[in-house]
Amino acid sequence: MKFAQYRKTLKLEHVDTLKIDLNLIKVQYNPDLFKHWQSVCGDSMEINSTPYYYYLKYRKVDKYFDLMRLYGRTDDWIKNNINKFFKLRESISKHGIKELPVILTKPIINNEYSKDLEIWEGHRRLSICLYDGIQQEVKLCRIV
Repeated sequence: MKFAQYRKTLKLEHVDTLKIDLNLIKVQYNPDLFKHWQSVCGDSMEINSTPYYYYLKYRKVDKYFDLMRLYGRTDDWIKNNINKFFKLRESISKHGIKELPVILTKPIINNEYSKDLEIWEGHRRLSICLYDGIQQEVKLCRIV
């Protein structure tokens, strides 16, 4: 079973809502796509190594385009997603986060790159918060 299909079968249980150091959270490990991630982002699974964070820091979308093309996305899809990212950042700066990012207490799949907290949902929101220095509550969940 492919990882994306497996992920849909999982059930989550809400454990807590709290503020944590966003630097402790890792990007979700997907064994089906990890070789592509490594070719663009290296072995780091830190939020500050994501193409979203890279864009905010360097104002370059090349890393994002490279990774999404490897994932099979079209340039139109990529441009549309980048526009959504701009709008999300603007919304967060004006109104804060409306939906809390969901963080798992441990990775879905054991791997050598991520041992503890892993993003389930909210990669873009967390990249924006980390870059902009926004202390953000997250919804901590575990797989049941």
